Amino acid sequence: MISLAAEKTTLRGIGLLLGRRGLLLFLVSACASILLSVIEYAIALFLVLFLFALGITSAAKLPSWLPFRPDTIPVIWIWSGMLGIAFLQCLATIASFQSKILLMGTVGTRLQMLLAYRMLRKESNHPMPFSEVDFLLSECFAKAAGFVFYFTQTLSFLIQVLLMTAGMIFLAWGEALTGLAGLCLMALVVLRFNRKAQQLSRKVPEAGASLHRIKTRVLRNWMLIKVLRIQDREYRGFLDASFQGFRHNSLAYLFANMSLAVLPVAGVLVLAAMVAANTLVFHTPTAAFVAFLYLFIRMQQRLANGANMMGDLFTARHQFNACLAMMDELTETERSQAFEPSSMFRIRHRQLPWPQPPPASRSASPEQAPAAPALVVRDVAFQWPKRDTPVFENLSFTIPAGTQFGIVGPNGCGKSTLLGCLLGIYQPTRGTIRIQDREATAYFAQHAGRMAYVGPEPYLIQGSIRENLLYGLSSDRGAAELWQALAAVRLDDFVRGLPGELDYPIAENGEGLSSGQKQRLTIARAFLREPTLLVMDEPATNVDESSEAAIREALRNLKGYCTAIVISHKPEFLRDVDHVMEMKPPKSAAHSS
Repeated sequence: MISLAAEKTTLRGIGLLLGRRGLLLFLVSACASILLSVIEYAIALFLVLFLFALGITSAAKLPSWLPFRPDTIPVIWIWSGMLGIAFLQCLATIASFQSKILLMGTVGTRLQMLLAYRMLRKESNHPMPFSEVDFLLSECFAKAAGFVFYFTQTLSFLIQVLLMTAGMIFLAWGEALTGLAGLCLMALVVLRFNRKAQQLSRKVPEAGASLHRIKTRVLRNWMLIKVLRIQDREYRGFLDASFQGFRHNSLAYLFANMSLAVLPVAGVLVLAAMVAANTLVFHTPTAAFVAFLYLFIRMQQRLANGANMMGDLFTARHQFNACLAMMDELTETERSQAFEPSSMFRIRHRQLPWPQPPPASRSASPEQAPAAPALVVRDVAFQWPKRDTPVFENLSFTIPAGTQFGIVGPNGCGKSTLLGCLLGIYQPTRGTIRIQDREATAYFAQHAGRMAYVGPEPYLIQGSIRENLLYGLSSDRGAAELWQALAAVRLDDFVRGLPGELDYPIAENGEGLSSGQKQRLTIARAFLREPTLLVMDEPATNVDESSEAAIREALRNLKGYCTAIVISHKPEFLRDVDHVMEMKPPKSAAHSS
């Protein structure tokens, strides 16, 4: 049984995901549903008038407030009225369903906005796991948007059913009560099937999440898995998760479809009971009973659609809850900031009209360009949340402007975590970090364009050599500058030998290039930024001797032009830098960085 608190959470989540525009679309959908119900009344009325005009019945139970008598209406007017009603029904149906489609698209887009903010704009010490992002995008978002669609669709059907029930009671109250009693019994059976579907659907996201974790693990560690000869274990785990997801999903939809299949059979039985009640007990006039039967058949169709929607609603609820959990990781202020770009959206725009920054100037005088900064670190400590011991503590050092500063130490001593603090990505638990006598975040907010970073894993995009070199730059660079950057890392001769040279395409993450070539390409990209602060985290990891020598030579040539911070676990790589600081794990414990 779903608790009241859970229902309140669901309504709150739907309201947040809809936003103002979504709520307006829901209002349009509700109005269209009411109009469709009124149209059903009109069709029933015209059906009675038509029967009366043809002489099939001599009496019609019509509302007393009608300003005309049935025998005064020409048949051609009835035909014209039916045609007009049909046209109006067409427009109302389009408005009803199109508003729901737009509503579903709105929810999906707003979920993507939340995810984009969570990944790129939220202040956090942890990136989102790749498997979680993949699972949300491929599994949860579409079903969560479908959940909102089914929810609003179910409400629309409920509105129509209530209005049509009122008309049925007006036309033939005895037969209506008989039919409603039968429909209530049918609803109990349908609810039972839907609850079973919900229980099974709860296990589908669990299997899906497991499948995404295994997929991510295999793709990132394919070589290691092959070397360790554990591919059979991962293979079995992948298929087990796949089969479990298939089994639970199939059974969930089986029970949902069973609830749908019950309706036609029960509808025939209820219809027979109402006809018997009319014949034996109530004796409602023929014309009124025909109108009553028309409304009942139409209402049964609405109930069948509603039961189908209810089944889909139950099977999609848990993916919707997973999206609510992601949304609840953001504060109310952060959610408002995440949804802020929606005010710029217009269907006629191919792209959002983002405010254009002033064009980057590359002809600034030396006085205008930022100088190589000095860094001062005082009594800095860092501790991950929910950890008992710090990664490092009591760190104090100074990096003079324009010098090269090396940080060496074993794995797990906190080198990369310290680098995150120096770059303003992580906030120290204690102590201060000043760059040019300013806080790190304030400094990078102004001078991020003149900072370059090279990580231990060379990040490349799918595209040409040129596109990879220009990635992240705010202004274009000529071919001569690109060749100069490649020459600085001894990669120019290799690129000249490729088909298309700078336009040679490479796959995502640089498949086809050696580890050293990929790393040197990322360093050339860093040099193109003309950095005043260069940060390199284990730049010589997994590269050959030739590449390592090229990287060291490039660093020597940068001396005096920028402040450089170089992290390495190999002391020999840092023998040309100006200062070296050795880091050790804290005495209390050692945590991986």
